[in-house]
Amino acid sequence: MWHRDNGLVRLLVDNEPWEPSVRRLSVAQQEVLCSEVMRTDQWAHLKLPRLVSLLLPTGRTLKDIDIYGLDSNGNNIVYQVTNAQHNSSTSQSKIERLKQLASPSATLILICDAKKEDRNGEVIVFALKEALRLFNRTVVGEKWINAGAPPAPGAHYQ
Repeated sequence: MWHRDNGLVRLLVDNEPWEPSVRRLSVAQQEVLCSEVMRTDQWAHLKLPRLVSLLLPTGRTLKDIDIYGLDSNGNNIVYQVTNAQHNSSTSQSKIERLKQLASPSATLILICDAKKEDRNGEVIVFALKEALRLFNRTVVGEKWINAGAPPAPGAHYQ
């Protein structure tokens, strides 16, 4: 189980300062972060479809889909979130599986460890670090990120 702590135990033991980063978030937190940033004005300014409603719970409901929802026009938005690098075999296989879901009324997006955004194919590729940066620029996002901070050393729980 310790391998899933994303370095938080070491952070507490070594008394390192908390800095929000993708690697500090669990997979589930990354999926929630992405679903939340997709609702923001910052996301809409990128001319990407803004999520207005989830159709299924975030993550783990469907094998190849982490976020499934509707945009403001009633079109489907299908997302896959991964830590994998954009050009890795893992990301490429996720892109291929997303392509199988292509339709005129669906936007397909892979959020991964990408250097930059890529809109040149059926699947839009977006950087996970950029999603974190965008969300952290919002009032809610800053509070959400800081709520994930580990407790201060010496903190006691009741």
